Amino acid sequence: MEYPLINFGTYKLGEKEIYTSLDNAFSFGYNSIDTASLYKNEKYIGNFLTSNNIPRNEIWITSKLNPRI
Repeated sequence: MEYPLINFGTYKLGEKEIYTSLDNAFSFGYNSIDTASLYKNEKYIGNFLTSNNIPRNEIWITSKLNPRI
């Protein structure tokens, strides 16, 4: 898999928005998710991927670390 040119951003998306937004993003062909520990939504992203049986080797996840940890 090559690094995708366009990522789907998840900043300020809560639990309900994550499911709807990622469902739409994947239906439009996105295969790359951009998140960060600061967003506090990584758990919801993982739940979405698991519940939709999306294989890990078919997506790219970029997660940034909080520099103030």
